[in-house]
Amino acid sequence: MCGLLDVKRSRELSEGGHVLLSRFAPEGGEEMLLATHPDGTGFIGEPYPFPGAEIQRRPDERRWLVVDHVWDVINLPAWPIRVWRVTDVVPAPAEEQVAPWYTRASALRIVEELDAWRVFGEHGWKVAAIIERSAAIDRDDAAALANGREDGAGDAYNRAWETWRQRGPAHGSPIGRGLILVDRAVQRAAKAIDLSLFKFDPVDQVDVLNDRTWIRASHACLEAALAFGAPDLVPRADAGVMTAAWRARFNSPRTEATDRGGPTP
Repeated sequence: MCGLLDVKRSRELSEGGHVLLSRFAPEGGEEMLLATHPDGTGFIGEPYPFPGAEIQRRPDERRWLVVDHVWDVINLPAWPIRVWRVTDVVPAPAEEQVAPWYTRASALRIVEELDAWRVFGEHGWKVAAIIERSAAIDRDDAAALANGREDGAGDAYNRAWETWRQRGPAHGSPIGRGLILVDRAVQRAAKAIDLSLFKFDPVDQVDVLNDRTWIRASHACLEAALAFGAPDLVPRADAGVMTAAWRARFNSPRTEATDRGGPTP
């Protein structure tokens, strides 16, 4: 079935850490980025970031502040997040550094807040809109997405993945962790409605969707996210097939794109 295998593969490659190869690395050198939850949950520095703030690791913390150097290696356990450009980074001792694509630090200074959707790539605002809307789908939405999903959507989705793989990346996905977060958003929405929609998978030791309507709805969300987020991988005809169910139900992320001056899907 479309979507789930690639989401699982992407999760296995990047969950709990960072992917090695970057698609969204900036031209001209490394970024210096700090990601936080909007409400400050889990932030180990003080004070909470604002432009100009000098952040110190809290003295009671054994963990380090993490400064990422490219957008798509930012670890995203949840969405939304906030992303800050930082400078004056005081790195942890060399023996505490474990990877070249991020720096553990004890202190830094906030320069400015950036558009967090950039973690999903050039068209990331569209992916962010799909994640946020997917988290709120109800039974009627799921039925509409399932019924509106075109028969060729799965094949079109797989062709986009194959195009991506032929271009060389060995890890991650065309839209960073966007597909994982879409998948999680749909599952959270389903769990909030009815736990009987799930069954326990003894292999992965997790609950997985076990309802045909919601599975098809999840696939429709994943297909739309990939088509809107990585249009360079998707021919126009395939894009129409992959986004048909989403556009018919929500007519978005048209508004998001227009508001930001981006291309209208």
